[in-house]
Amino acid sequence: MSDFLERLKSDRNFQLVIGGIVVGLIIIFWLFHSLASKSKPTANGGSHPTTCYNQTFTIWSPFNYSAFGKLSQSLRGYCIVLNLVQKSESQIEADLVSSLAAANNPPDLVYVSGRYYSDNKNIFESSLAGLPLDTNNYPDGVKKFIVQNPGLYPVTADALVSFWNVDYFNSIGLSQPPATFEAITGIVPELRKKDSSGNFNLAPVALGAANNIDHSAEIFAAIAKMIGGVNFNGQNYNSVELMKSLGQAFDFYTQFANQNSNDYSWNENMDNDLKLFSQNKVALIFDYYSVKDQITGFNPRLNFAIAPFPHFQAYPLKTNFLKVYYFALPKIKPVKLAAMKILLTQLDKSYGDLTKQANILPLKLSLAQNLSGDEKIVFNEIIAGESFSNWNLDFLKQILPSDFSNWITNKQETGYLIGSTQLNQIFTR
Repeated sequence: MSDFLERLKSDRNFQLVIGGIVVGLIIIFWLFHSLASKSKPTANGGSHPTTCYNQTFTIWSPFNYSAFGKLSQSLRGYCIVLNLVQKSESQIEADLVSSLAAANNPPDLVYVSGRYYSDNKNIFESSLAGLPLDTNNYPDGVKKFIVQNPGLYPVTADALVSFWNVDYFNSIGLSQPPATFEAITGIVPELRKKDSSGNFNLAPVALGAANNIDHSAEIFAAIAKMIGGVNFNGQNYNSVELMKSLGQAFDFYTQFANQNSNDYSWNENMDNDLKLFSQNKVALIFDYYSVKDQITGFNPRLNFAIAPFPHFQAYPLKTNFLKVYYFALPKIKPVKLAAMKILLTQLDKSYGDLTKQANILPLKLSLAQNLSGDEKIVFNEIIAGESFSNWNLDFLKQILPSDFSNWITNKQETGYLIGSTQLNQIFTR
């Protein structure tokens, strides 16, 4: 050993040979480590090796690529690639069934409304490939639906709110619209303006009809549920109490379209409520929060704001008609379930980033503390609301235009028709 060390100190050529050997060993070690790392990738920069799934997942949604940036990045470590297809809600509903039937690059994950899912359960998986979803992190109305339908991942929701003309309410000394439906009736005379022919120059509130009020069925259902309370619990649909509550809801709603009522504010011959509101011709309307940008687009100069959907002072229940959107798994999907579980797990981890990048309202209660302004108002409505999954909304939309009109002119016969013929079709068991 001493001869080796002496030669290493004095022999220049020997030093170069030994140095080359050491450098070579370092290079070999680095190459081996690098190849090993590539053959066993890690997720999210973690230190533990993961399985390489070599899968591509197709996702249909209204969101652009940036919304899935964090999710896509986290999946690269698992050799999972996302094929993102941007489609509107209506395009998804129009294309989904035919795409699945033809197996023409069908989506593996798709954005749908809860109502569409309920109407087409046969084309979807009934579970989320083993994802342990924390249902307690969602508002009760959403939680109830996903407990009943465990094949859904909640994405976002929309709720009914009040859109009010700031100038008109300020003109009668109000800085906010009434919080209760009873108080709304109190301001009708102050806001109502008619021309010499009896037509509205300014309609106080868009209530009372169906054909010219967007989402009148949802508005009426929420009003009826607040008035009826436990009578609308999904049972005893032929009960006298339920019909009594439904009749009270018809009484309240239609008074605004009854020319003999002190609360006359609207009629079925008027133009669409959203259009008239944008034209400064109605002071207060109720619609989904998502139409806010549409109103601004119609009239950028309109001085309007949003407020909570009203409740009743006389009834303890407050509710709202929610429109909730989910990611669901179609049944026809040529992928490994294990890889889908990884995708869903990473989706849940990156959910907060998705809502920010897509500019949508988050549904997790843990994220609600970061909301403010209009978003906070809407989230509170979501907390109070439900999906009305036991109501046949399509049938309700079909009957309400004539039922509202007939209730005003012939309440007794219309009530009999509703109770004897329509009631069982309004609700689904």
